[in-house]
Amino acid sequence: MGGLSRLVRKPAVRGALLGLACALVCWLLSQSASLRVLEDWSLDNCFVVRGRRATRAKVVVVGIEETCFQQLGKPLLFSSPELADVVRYLHQAGAAVIGVDLLFPEYDQTLSYLLPGQPGDAESMGRAVGESGNVVLPVLLQPEREPLVPMYEWQPPIPGGWTELGFVNLTIDPDTYTRRQLLRIRDGGQVWPGFALAMFGRAEGLPDDWFTARDLPLEGQPIPVGPEGALRINYVGPPGTLPSVTFHEVLSAARGTGKVQADFAGAVVVIGVSATSDPDRHPTPYLNQSLAWVVRSAWLGRTSELMAGAEIHANVVATLIDRAFIVTPWWFSTPLVLAATGIVLGAALARLSLAAGLLVAAGHHLVWRGFVMAVFWAGHWRVESIAVLLLGAVLYGATFAFRWRWMRRMLGLVKSEAIARAMEADPSQLDRIGGERQVTVLFSDIRNFTPYSERHSAAQVVALLNEYFTAIVPRIERLGGTISQYNGDGVMVLFGALEAQPDHARRALAAGMAMIRRVHQLEDRWRELGAEGFRTGVGVHTGRAVVGAVGSPRRLDYTAHGDTVNTASRIEAANKALGTELLISDAVLSALPKEERQRLDDLLAPHSLRLKGKQDPLAVYSVTVPRDTHCDPLPGRVVEHRRRWWWLRG
Repeated sequence: MGGLSRLVRKPAVRGALLGLACALVCWLLSQSASLRVLEDWSLDNCFVVRGRRATRAKVVVVGIEETCFQQLGKPLLFSSPELADVVRYLHQAGAAVIGVDLLFPEYDQTLSYLLPGQPGDAESMGRAVGESGNVVLPVLLQPEREPLVPMYEWQPPIPGGWTELGFVNLTIDPDTYTRRQLLRIRDGGQVWPGFALAMFGRAEGLPDDWFTARDLPLEGQPIPVGPEGALRINYVGPPGTLPSVTFHEVLSAARGTGKVQADFAGAVVVIGVSATSDPDRHPTPYLNQSLAWVVRSAWLGRTSELMAGAEIHANVVATLIDRAFIVTPWWFSTPLVLAATGIVLGAALARLSLAAGLLVAAGHHLVWRGFVMAVFWAGHWRVESIAVLLLGAVLYGATFAFRWRWMRRMLGLVKSEAIARAMEADPSQLDRIGGERQVTVLFSDIRNFTPYSERHSAAQVVALLNEYFTAIVPRIERLGGTISQYNGDGVMVLFGALEAQPDHARRALAAGMAMIRRVHQLEDRWRELGAEGFRTGVGVHTGRAVVGAVGSPRRLDYTAHGDTVNTASRIEAANKALGTELLISDAVLSALPKEERQRLDDLLAPHSLRLKGKQDPLAVYSVTVPRDTHCDPLPGRVVEHRRRWWWLRG
């Protein structure tokens, strides 16, 4: 236990333990909803800074824009013949899979415009789907309702040739951004694959039972999804990054009236509405404004915009084909990173000054942000940053608080608890101007201390002084006295200097009597220390004094100056000549309430002192201190000074 205690006393070890404690706090905070959102924003910044990523996925978006509606000359609901021509053309061009992100549900039979042979012939699309055999159609899952499926005519009449279906519901985060996508949803007894997963499975030639496999294995490894089954989308780039052509261009090529500049051979083709007026447009990480727009425009060379749902599905397919999964290696898991960072940073801050520690904390912030972006760029690794950045701030704040606590405690021990409180409450008291006020000054000195020092070793002398001050200082501070300075075996105490004390004279007299009484009570202890007949002298005087910080701008001392201080010191020194222990001036006696002066009458003996530099003699009184507190001439409890901020002083 002794070795462990010595180890814990080392600053670096204490700092490491503090770092671990702060790491635990930050990990708990990181589980809150607000910090989860901030972590998502941090990853959004990685997307923004990275811009586009390399991809081997051949994915093409066929977008239906505003001009396409005008060129069709009819509502999109009646565009089945045009869609059929486009599907046939894409199939003949060698498309691996064709995803149609257009949902036209069952229609009213009175719409004769959709009947066979009419301009909106819906069965023509069904024939094209059946002939192609590589088309994925959309499904919209609705809570507590039947799924919304495409119109019956779109589904091919060939036995065994039913098309694949995939749900097009996008996974939207609480802040409306699309960062993840559910790959599968169980609705009742049926497992629906996502629209992108269905296209990917058809393109890869995966069997039907793969879509219901427990972990969706790819090349022996499961697709990494979150606890809710959502895949983080590793976008290829901002909106418009993936190759795209307009629907009308493909339609013109299919009908021989134009050409399309796109290579569809072996490609996953997604057909969907890309018009800016369409509601199926969503914010992606590239739209997040948490990073300065200057970085966005300068680095990407374009402004970000909402992304069409069809393009989002295409990015999910690209993520799956590239195996560009956003993952967190176990060695970069948040608890492990927090613990390691807390230990290292805590040990470092414990050995540095606060200024150097602030630089280290700021450097940690910048380096970690850069590191997080670098590993995302290089390996698609997602390393959480907010919790670790928060750890730097929390740990520096904790180090600062403990360092301040320690310095605050040292100030109270080395100088005075009252002075420490005053500096804490009003730092302006350190101004080297000072202020004049009515105070009571107490001086105390040990009788015959010089002969004792000559006969005993330095260690014995120090032991005696420590024992003496340990006995009297608590009594002084309990009565609101401010220890201004120690003078070897003597002490100077101020009453009414730092805080308003209307009864400062009464407090000082009570403190002097308590000191004398305590010295008498510890006679056996003084005898053990070789100080037989140990006595102390106390002198008390009330008057005006200048109180404040004195010294150079680089080294100050808080004390009192003036004739009152000098007089109190000389009154205390007179105890030796008069053979007394406690002397008070007439000013002290006059400052006491009348009834208390009357109670002191039997204990007072008048004296007249001639002090150097003064023409008139000074009236003083020696006070006999009763050994028993029940005989205290100051009945009633003197209001003790309340110690504040005890929880910070320790």
